[in-house]
Amino acid sequence: MTEKSSKIIKNCRTFFPMGFGVSKVEDAIIVLNFIDIIDNENDDHEIISSIAMSEAKAKTLIKALNEAIDGDENDSA
Repeated sequence: MTEKSSKIIKNCRTFFPMGFGVSKVEDAIIVLNFIDIIDNENDDHEIISSIAMSEAKAKTLIKALNEAIDGDENDSA
């Protein structure tokens, strides 16, 4: 039996959003909206990307972000 080694393949560009929004929809689904343009005068914004995940994945993301901020980087999310 042969073991396959898995790897992560990146298929989208990295962007630096100006802001983000987080909302909970339906049961246990979290949506993150990444905002590119914020016009404070008109309260307009443009969502450049949006992702949805389960609450369990959101908690894993929170943990990974905290570890990255604290200097203990982890790519397991």
